[in-house]
Amino acid sequence: MRMKQLLLLFFSLITLNLLADNVSLEESRSVATKFWASLEPQNRSLNDTEFVLAGNSESLQVLTENAPAPAFYIFNCVEKGGFVIVSGEDTAQPILAYSTTDTFAIDNMPDNIRNWLQAYRTAIQQLRLVDVPLDENTVNLWKSPERTLTQANNSKLIETAKWNQEEPYNLYSPKIVGRRTPTGCVATAMAIIMRYRQWPDIGEGSNRYYANTCEKYLETSFDVNYDWEGMPLEYIEGKYTKEEADKVSMLMYHCGIAAEMDYGLEGSGAVTRTAILNMIKYFKYDKSAYILQRDWYDQETWDNLIRNEVTNESPVMYGGADPDGAHQFIIDGYEGSHFHVNWGWGGLCNGFYLLSALTPEQQGVGGNGSYNQLQDAVMGLKKREENSTYHDILIFFAGLDNGKKYNGLSTNTSTYVTGKTFRMDAAYIGNSSLRDFEGSLVLALVNKNGEVKENISKTILLEETLPLGMGIGYPNIECKITQAIEAGDRIWMMYKSKDASEWYRIVGEKGTVTEIIVKEDDPTAIEQPVDRISFSASCDKQGWLTANLPEGVQRLCIYSVDGRTLRTYIPDSNIEKWGVSCSELPAGIYILQAVTKQENYQCKFVK
Repeated sequence: MRMKQLLLLFFSLITLNLLADNVSLEESRSVATKFWASLEPQNRSLNDTEFVLAGNSESLQVLTENAPAPAFYIFNCVEKGGFVIVSGEDTAQPILAYSTTDTFAIDNMPDNIRNWLQAYRTAIQQLRLVDVPLDENTVNLWKSPERTLTQANNSKLIETAKWNQEEPYNLYSPKIVGRRTPTGCVATAMAIIMRYRQWPDIGEGSNRYYANTCEKYLETSFDVNYDWEGMPLEYIEGKYTKEEADKVSMLMYHCGIAAEMDYGLEGSGAVTRTAILNMIKYFKYDKSAYILQRDWYDQETWDNLIRNEVTNESPVMYGGADPDGAHQFIIDGYEGSHFHVNWGWGGLCNGFYLLSALTPEQQGVGGNGSYNQLQDAVMGLKKREENSTYHDILIFFAGLDNGKKYNGLSTNTSTYVTGKTFRMDAAYIGNSSLRDFEGSLVLALVNKNGEVKENISKTILLEETLPLGMGIGYPNIECKITQAIEAGDRIWMMYKSKDASEWYRIVGEKGTVTEIIVKEDDPTAIEQPVDRISFSASCDKQGWLTANLPEGVQRLCIYSVDGRTLRTYIPDSNIEKWGVSCSELPAGIYILQAVTKQENYQCKFVK
């Protein structure tokens, strides 16, 4: 039997908290100078560091004598250029970020850079909330920070444009009260990718939409030639022509209109999925592009996905978000576990950054690891190819059906015997593709290397299209293993689009069960995800929101899918069930966040 469809949300929230510390300014300076000395021993002085910033508050204030202990310290290299960011917590990795060329400027810091630093702070806060032992590798890195580079035995750097959001890039952006609005980080990231690809030669079609903040309709035709050689990789004041400024500004505006940018004086925003769909539609990019979320993967897998994309000469449009909005930038290189970020701010703060301040072993400590949950990456942005197909993405997410919570894969047995029938539930399965999904599902037995041994269920052909942003569930699936069961065997659910030849594994949101271990390879190394709390919400037809709360909730917030805070509530202490009217909210998908002293939880609901 097929369950009723549920709307699916693919976002969760990042919460930032004040931090403690156990690394002093002088200790961090010592680490920074040792690291500098290892970069260019002949050209870098141990006295060449200048302290510029400490992450000791949500506003990232400069350290003062009486300031609280920060999560990190930032040092600029005075003579040669570049910077290094050192962790303020010795259980985290010491070198969070560095550059040998671009300095770190704190004046008018762009939101995407500030957001990334806040994510470091949140990660380190998680470490400080729990007793995390030091591992040997981290201890050695603190003793000898140059090991960060010796461990980086593989590297790649793609040259991408050092473009910005303001003049001369926003000459075509709409005005508000007489002032030009910025291009927006999504448009700038799109333009940087397009300049690297030098594609399209000419656009197709036109777009028209209503921009809310501007309070007017915006439209343009993309049927123009783009002169890529006439757009320098860097616009230095006084060294570019009026024609060069006009060409890049027109490109930026076209990217903004394609992404349906909401232009504003304090910042311009757009949705990544809209941008990618319209790069395919208007700019002749290949429809095999797809969007992945960081929360679906462990750190090692995620790093490898990004690294492989860059290795294949493909810069990655990378996104992060906080409750104030989403941010887009470019990853165009790597050195070991550090990734080179082009922030789209004229080269400001460009450098090699860890995608997480934590080691792989520390991921998720202290709770839900919320600093990762709103990161995403656009893969496969390239020139249109003939006979290509969409790369669909299905994921597991948790949901309720008639009071029962489903959390990915589950089974009615814990003992598996060859030839013996058992049953499984698979719910909920959501469509996170760029289109509605049509295709098939199957449960498969795979070995410890992820190689499919056999299908253990009948192939499930979806009876109808699964729309983008919707979910579906399948309970009570009959399964049978016919092959010999070996150590490391597990069960995955696989999917295949109707126009594709390959089967792919369904991954899932954090906390969902995406595999069932049939026989453990190493009993001490494999842990099944557990549902630690009961936190769920639903909204009835009259707009009344009801939520089952975790223990110790101090604040409840309702957010839109783009991260805007819509409502904030202070519930009575120690209540288990809470409700409020949401009748004034328009129909759609929302996030409910429960803030406790220990951590923060999120769930989705549909009005």
